[in-house]
Amino acid sequence: EAPARRRACRGHSALLSGGLPGRGKARTQGREVLHRGRSKPAPSSPQGKRTRFCIRSTNSGFNPANYGINYAINKAAEVVDGALKSKKRTSYNGTFALVLANLVVFAAGQLKFNIQPLMLYHMKPQWYQFLTSIFCHATWQHLSSNLFFLYIFGKLVEEEEGVVGVVTTYLVCGIGGAIASLLLSSKHAISLGASGAVFGLFAVSVLVKLSFNPKKLIESAILGQFVYQQVANEVKMQAGRFGTKQVMAGGSQVSHVAHLAGALAGVILILLISRLPAAPSRS
Repeated sequence: EAPARRRACRGHSALLSGGLPGRGKARTQGREVLHRGRSKPAPSSPQGKRTRFCIRSTNSGFNPANYGINYAINKAAEVVDGALKSKKRTSYNGTFALVLANLVVFAAGQLKFNIQPLMLYHMKPQWYQFLTSIFCHATWQHLSSNLFFLYIFGKLVEEEEGVVGVVTTYLVCGIGGAIASLLLSSKHAISLGASGAVFGLFAVSVLVKLSFNPKKLIESAILGQFVYQQVANEVKMQAGRFGTKQVMAGGSQVSHVAHLAGALAGVILILLISRLPAAPSRS
């Protein structure tokens, strides 16, 4: 009977002799051991049934050290992957939406659209102007400075309070600054700008960071000293407004009272929120 070749598992080949003259059954040589494979037996033939075998070398046996290393690596990868998936990532949609709204209104004015009805006229104010005026700006310098602080401090507030928190802070503090400007400024003035809302973000960004967490305490200290300097400067400017008036590019006068009112509105907003009852925990 002619010899038949069969492919064995793990890349080895085995020669099965089906009764060659002068040879008996196959013997194990060295450390090689014949094992019966899992594959189905070959179809029967007139010469008889042929069985598939595989050869496994004992040199590739179980290694406890390699198994332990591989297990540790796999577990570490699972932990890192789970941490990355569960990590909260802030997209800052609220901050970018506010920035975009300010840019759109300014661009509309530059394209000769009439945005004057959106500004707050002290002589004859309209109710909606308290809201729309905080998205209007007189010059690019006026807009760019407000957008810079809105972007920085808006993100800080949104990290802690989310989209609703940053948008609410902007609107409440901006409207608070507009109301103060209307009440305490000249009746012939026109109020516009996001400065009151920005000062509100100054105050809120510090207050929401206050906690017993050492990192957040350091953040609060760094932000707090900056906010304190800004508020102190506004107080000095407002106290001496009848002596020397600060004027922006284009001849517009800065409303320091709106800045201070915006910061005060931010503090009041945080105090009111802190008094709200906590949401019931889900068991």
